[in-house]
Amino acid sequence: MSGIVFVTAFLDLGEDRSQNKSVDVCFNHFNSLARTGNPIHLFLSASYKEAYDRICKHPSNVFVEYVELGQLDTFREIADLDVRLPSSRTEFKDTRAFLTMMNAKAELMQRATGVSASERYSWSTRHFAWIDFSIFHVVRDTEATIKYLADLSKAEFPSENCMLVPGCWGAPHINAATLFDAINWRFCGGFLVASVDAILELNELYRAHFRRLVSERGLTWEVNFWSVLENEYGWQPQWYKADHDDSIVRAHI
Repeated sequence: MSGIVFVTAFLDLGEDRSQNKSVDVCFNHFNSLARTGNPIHLFLSASYKEAYDRICKHPSNVFVEYVELGQLDTFREIADLDVRLPSSRTEFKDTRAFLTMMNAKAELMQRATGVSASERYSWSTRHFAWIDFSIFHVVRDTEATIKYLADLSKAEFPSENCMLVPGCWGAPHINAATLFDAINWRFCGGFLVASVDAILELNELYRAHFRRLVSERGLTWEVNFWSVLENEYGWQPQWYKADHDDSIVRAHI
């Protein structure tokens, strides 16, 4: 099978998330994504295996890799730091563990590129898409979006230097002074499409700068960190206008 492999994750943060979406609700949203039939590489905590078995029933297009947040470089690189969290945040949701997980997207995508086709149901591709586990929470027309994603998986993308990232705000609207204190929506965060070389580049930027920036300036949302990489370290994604609705996955190709 060729086309895009979709990468997502649902990790146990080891904290009370009951004021957010329940585990069952999240898995039901994921079922909509699985219905696309697209190849999906799911990073999942072992504590969620029972819920996955019960609600999702092992769709044939989903490859599950069990991993824990504490096993990721994004977690380990800052584990010894007494980090500052954003001053303008939703405290029950935007915790240290949550922000760490959000910043692990580049690492998880890079990890997915290293899994051989023989290990992953013979899927062969040069392109991967990050898609949030509960992306269908923001979708208005579920059936139309399922069809669009199924078609998108078969689309042609540039073989190199492809990093398509949706965003709400144009670059002139970014206030660099607030990137470690308040959410900035230069990027939506829930979706992107990239070639392998572009994924490796993004992860290399993280490994080069993440610990130092967290130590010096604080831990922030991944969308804000991406803005820092764009503004200060030469990251050049292909941005397209979208919002936190059906438009988020409508990559411009």
